[in-house]
Amino acid sequence: MNEKKKSVFFDKRDENYINLSSPIYFLEMFTKKKIKCDIIIPQTIIVSKGTATLWIFNSKASPTPLILKKNSNKLNFVEICRVLCRVKQNEDFRIDTLTTLLDIIKAGKNEITAFARISKTKKSITKIDLVKMFLDGNVSGLQILQEHLENSSKADELFYVEYRQDVINLPVSYRFFKKSTQKQIIQQPLPKKLSQLHIQQQTQHSDSYDESNKNDQVEYVDCMFKFFDNQMNQTLSKIIKKLVDFLEKAYRIRVKKLVAKFMQNDQQLIYFLGLKELLVDFHENAPYEIQSMKNELKDNNSFENFLILIKMFTRIRDKKPMKIPQTIYEDDKEISQKLYKNLIVQRCVGDFCDYIMEEKNRGPLQIRKNIVTDYRKFFGNKKMNEEKFSVTLPHEISFQLILRTRECSQEVIEVLMKNKIFTRNSKHHFQEFDKINTDEEYPFKFNKTEVYNLPNLYKTVKICKNCFVVYSLASKYFDQRLSNDLQQKQWFKRDSSSLAQQPTSMNTSHQQLSQLEKSNIKRNDSRIRQNQNQSLQKIKTQTSNNAEKEQNENRVRKIQSAKQFRVIQSANSQAPKTFKLFMPNQQQQLENTKINSQSSKTNNIDINRLTMGFLNYTKPPKPNKIQSAKMTTGGLQSQRSQMESQHLKRSDSQSNQFQRNRINKSQRQINSNKISFFQGKLRVIEVPQIQYTLLDVCQLHDLEYPPESVPDIYLESVNYFCFQQCAIPYLIIQNQEEVQELNKDNQSGLDLTEKDHQIVIFLADFFDNSFEYLDVMQQNIKPNTTILLMNLPGQAYTVFDQNTIQDNLDICLLLDSLLFELCEKDIIKNNDIYKFIGYGYGGFQVLSYMTHIQNNLPKIGGLLIINGFCEIDDMLTDTLKKSKEVFQTCPNDMPELGFHFWNSLIQSHEEKQDPRYNPISLNGRLHIINGLMKSQNVWNSCVMEIPIKLYHGLKDCVVNIKQAHLIKNCSSSCNSCEMNLINFGHKLQNLEELLFEFL
Repeated sequence: MNEKKKSVFFDKRDENYINLSSPIYFLEMFTKKKIKCDIIIPQTIIVSKGTATLWIFNSKASPTPLILKKNSNKLNFVEICRVLCRVKQNEDFRIDTLTTLLDIIKAGKNEITAFARISKTKKSITKIDLVKMFLDGNVSGLQILQEHLENSSKADELFYVEYRQDVINLPVSYRFFKKSTQKQIIQQPLPKKLSQLHIQQQTQHSDSYDESNKNDQVEYVDCMFKFFDNQMNQTLSKIIKKLVDFLEKAYRIRVKKLVAKFMQNDQQLIYFLGLKELLVDFHENAPYEIQSMKNELKDNNSFENFLILIKMFTRIRDKKPMKIPQTIYEDDKEISQKLYKNLIVQRCVGDFCDYIMEEKNRGPLQIRKNIVTDYRKFFGNKKMNEEKFSVTLPHEISFQLILRTRECSQEVIEVLMKNKIFTRNSKHHFQEFDKINTDEEYPFKFNKTEVYNLPNLYKTVKICKNCFVVYSLASKYFDQRLSNDLQQKQWFKRDSSSLAQQPTSMNTSHQQLSQLEKSNIKRNDSRIRQNQNQSLQKIKTQTSNNAEKEQNENRVRKIQSAKQFRVIQSANSQAPKTFKLFMPNQQQQLENTKINSQSSKTNNIDINRLTMGFLNYTKPPKPNKIQSAKMTTGGLQSQRSQMESQHLKRSDSQSNQFQRNRINKSQRQINSNKISFFQGKLRVIEVPQIQYTLLDVCQLHDLEYPPESVPDIYLESVNYFCFQQCAIPYLIIQNQEEVQELNKDNQSGLDLTEKDHQIVIFLADFFDNSFEYLDVMQQNIKPNTTILLMNLPGQAYTVFDQNTIQDNLDICLLLDSLLFELCEKDIIKNNDIYKFIGYGYGGFQVLSYMTHIQNNLPKIGGLLIINGFCEIDDMLTDTLKKSKEVFQTCPNDMPELGFHFWNSLIQSHEEKQDPRYNPISLNGRLHIINGLMKSQNVWNSCVMEIPIKLYHGLKDCVVNIKQAHLIKNCSSSCNSCEMNLINFGHKLQNLEELLFEFL
């Protein structure tokens, strides 16, 4: 204990944790294969039992430490001495032995080349001593060798950093020390006999040189004192944070305290020399496991022993005890049989597993759109669960269809080429159909077309999704061909009946045949064929004549109907105006019914029993002519009454209004596919004629261009969206590697598999600039993600009307309109996964938008709310009123006063950020405050089943912690909302940590 008390780093709290030790300064922690840490270390060789086991070093390409182990050829004493002594390998004269290396070193200077730890003592070694040590074999007590580095200071300064975190909620504490060597003079006492003589000499020769200094000795002593260089301390704390994150992630421990050792070389690079102390705790193990581990570590608390123990305990913990039932019931047997059947993996019997389609969302893929809706319509949700339905999605077809596609392979190949369906590894371009070799491209036609066991023809087999698309196309083609054959047979029957009605011609033909039989008993085959051809030509001429007759009859009917229509139109001209209004509407309704019938033919696909085994339902009978006539007359009468009421309301002078209403009605029919997420109905966005750019807005507000927060690469990609007398900038970020891959795929046309795409929408805090978070988003973006950054009205680089007040409902409309426009431009899609990130004020706007969309978004991946709130309580109103008074008193020419006031109000530490990165005006701050004060609370109406990750900071937060509990209680299920309390630092650092988990 006395030795520990002498140490600067000793603390009584250390007794509660597990204290680990390592003779090689814990450098063996870098031996993890999958998880790495970017820290610069010197050349380090770890030796055990006289053999080198590890060689840890940094490469020139990356700062990540590389490791050579026993199996590598370079891990030998010759190579180690050559690298540490800095002797380059010569092509002409190769160094293979230690004796040759010693001769080369003796020719040069003998300098200190390494530091060694030999039997618990530190020692500096020169070049010649290092080679001699390996030559003589004095390596028994050697534990570690480290490369000698030139220190930047003459006093050989070393830096020590103490990291401590006792409680998770409390902030991390750092202590910084510096160790340097200083001169210290030790005075030796003289003997008693010479003491009096020495005093006399000193009095006599007081002005002369003091000869007593010759007896003194100079000694270099290591001194430890606190270090107060802020810049150096910040860089060291960043390295420590990296190291702690690496240890906690790699070894699943919680670091409570560590003391790290650093050195700065002459090139101003900071090297990590190892750990002096390491105290850990566990956050996954049970308390009894921790106690048993402490008992095991009492005898041997080395880091190697600790790694062995933690592996052992994790293996024991992962094993779950098996519960054997005491009694087995009959129900359990049935359940086990069902589970065993579901576990059987079935093989696809189809021939088109490796075939894909070039054009997506067209052709046969439309068949899969309305599968779920048709299933629910005819069966409902009670008989089969949705999960089970997704597993047994139409993968069953008849085996006859597979054999028929093989028999009619040539026709099926034409259908596949028409729909641009090829194999994944196709060697041909999709557009050059003439050069395609069908034998190589479509090998399914060589498969067998016969079945030895005939009952297998009537069985259903399982197929995959790709095969289902192809077989549905083939069955559709076969059905169409069958219907064409039936029509031709009907024509043939009609022709034969017309021939039967001509007895004279038939009798004459029979007489001729009888005469021919009598005269010519032996007839040739050629004459028979000529007679057959003549009879077929007669049948063809008769069928053509019948077709012409039917066409003439149809023309006569059309002429008669046109005459009748003219008579009705003339009668309507003499009828009153109320009846005259009905005619054009009736004609419009007939056109609409035609259009609807055509669209229903394309949308409502007749599902064949061969392709979809589970939809074996009977279709409802079609209505009779009398019923359809009643329905149409009822609809016509109701429309006539509506038109009469409209005609009575308006006067004759306003007759143009009726035409305008009809034009608007047609425009609504055209835009019927455009549906907004927010209102759930038709919304036509009126885009103003004025279009802004970032340069225009900077010139309008007298700001610097290009701005500091936006890099030069993204200047052209910043767009503006205009809505209700305001314009906001937005920026869309995508993964550059993904864009390059997409361009390659579009050029090659091979990778056509659908991927789930997610869209992340970020809304910043009160007076923040969302473009400040651009670097953080770009670093943490993942493939198949698109990030939308935008500034709300009042924030930086926005144009707004100072006289209007925009509450949360107006901002929801603005956000919805922006998403609506991006959806029209095909930048985003309705089927994408949407994720929202809201920081403070942005979190309030995200929650209000979620309450108003009314489940119109099909896929919501989740919400990330940081320091959010769902109501404007007294605490928030007081801070907003005080800040509003300050902003009103500040002059308009000095917006930096408001910037520094708000930072001093919400942040506990001094803000080092420049106001140029966030050039928000004072009017913009007042606009945001006025809009928020008029906004409605959303805690009563934000009940939703959306996964929410909720984070609330214990410092640097304007909002009370009560708001986080309100948001959590408002969510419909407790499992969907995850609440965390974190001791936040700077905002950019917080978002970088949370984005990694959320995305």
